[in-house]
Amino acid sequence: MIIIQSTFGNEDEAKNLIESLVADNHIACGTYHAINSIYKWQDAIQQDSEFEVSLYTNHSKQQSVIKYIKSNHSYDLPKITVIKPTFTTKEYEDWLKATVD
Repeated sequence: MIIIQSTFGNEDEAKNLIESLVADNHIACGTYHAINSIYKWQDAIQQDSEFEVSLYTNHSKQQSVIKYIKSNHSYDLPKITVIKPTFTTKEYEDWLKATVD
């Protein structure tokens, strides 16, 4: 199992991305929550309210999910990171595999 994370400028964009990826069996589930970000962009410090998403899927789906995010994202340079959990229950892992495979 892997978790792919990204950030979006509004809740609708985050929610729509998750719904599309679940419907297409690319991810088993996704979560999103409001965050505040401070970052440097084009030599200026920016502060924004964003929505961070966590997308739960198998390693075999990584490239297709990343491609989908890139092609459906409103940012010029979206944050996309992949996390491999150090522990997941067998039951959750089995459910995830059955859902996305």
